[in-house]
Amino acid sequence: MREIKFRGLRVDGKGWVYGLPYSSSYDGEIDQIVEWENHYDVIPETVGQYTGFIADKCKNNLEKEIYEGDIFRSEIEADDGDVIQYNVVVWVHQRGCFSMIPKDNYGEFINNDLSEDPDFSWLFEDANIYDFSIDVGLTKVGNIHENKDLI
Repeated sequence: MREIKFRGLRVDGKGWVYGLPYSSSYDGEIDQIVEWENHYDVIPETVGQYTGFIADKCKNNLEKEIYEGDIFRSEIEADDGDVIQYNVVVWVHQRGCFSMIPKDNYGEFINNDLSEDPDFSWLFEDANIYDFSIDVGLTKVGNIHENKDLI
């Protein structure tokens, strides 16, 4: 049995809340997180699901649990020096899995279904979250909601 939970930024500015998603409207948009018996209003765009994986390394005492929207930094060795790359954790509905995509492709991915586009197939070949969660070269550095400068 796996742990199913979500996180969202509270609308009152008091940080993250963790628990089960809840929609108080007819359109189904998640606007609350239920933590035990308490309902907290959250910013709908910040709600992300826990992937079930733990990050090997985290910057600045970030939580080790990996959620949708988390950003990871990696260094790739190249002939002319190390290249720093940032990757974002996303849910790929068409593949039914969490993946990481380069931050440069995030804006295009999030607004379109690229999973069947042959020009973007390379994004999904080695992007399963499991591969990244055990990669000791990756460091969790933030998330897309609090660290927009990394996107």
